[in-house]
Amino acid sequence: MKKKYQHIFFDLDRTLWDLEKNSEQALLELYHYYRLEEYGITDFNDFIKNFNQINHSLWQMYSLGKITKEELRFQRFNKLLILYSIQHIALAKSLGEAYTQHTPNKPHLFPFAKESLDYLYPKYALHIITNGFKEVQHIKLRKSGIARYFQKIILSEIAGYNKPHTEIFRYAFKETNAIPENSIMIGDDEEADIMGAKNAGIDQIYFNPSEKKINTEVTYQIRCLSEIKNLL
Repeated sequence: MKKKYQHIFFDLDRTLWDLEKNSEQALLELYHYYRLEEYGITDFNDFIKNFNQINHSLWQMYSLGKITKEELRFQRFNKLLILYSIQHIALAKSLGEAYTQHTPNKPHLFPFAKESLDYLYPKYALHIITNGFKEVQHIKLRKSGIARYFQKIILSEIAGYNKPHTEIFRYAFKETNAIPENSIMIGDDEEADIMGAKNAGIDQIYFNPSEKKINTEVTYQIRCLSEIKNLL
């Protein structure tokens, strides 16, 4: 028998909204617009790989409160250019601003995201909990056509705490009138989403399309969002 949940909390980036696909599309546009090949960046695939590694590292630092939002936005391109021996602060700033403007407007979702939301929407109160920047997350939801499914968007910048901090989940309970016992968290990040939810007393669905090995015991684990309807 399926457990009776009332509130479902989703992560957004890499869970519903396909960050890698949207980011790559935006970066390809910037690569051509800024003529980065003329700076000696001749392999776009290598450019994407390096960006993702730098961006991931900086996001981890941001989540831990070690750098600011502004530093993240600038340094992910400044460090990337330096990797190619390009010292160009103005270009790094311009790339950072353009990336932040372009990427949220990309609409790509993971397969079965909308179908899963269509299934869940009549049965549960759906919410988002995200560490993403407040000025872009609502744009992503609107441009991808899924804003209407969610009752509350819990933003770490507003809550004052990032996932996996327990306080952001407590803030979410207060905002949604949920309690841990009737809530479940769906996300792709072992630490932020799964450990965060677990420490807050919430059941979890770990979205793991690449079948990464994890050290955390989870309530449920899925490879595809289509599997959600078998659990809820």
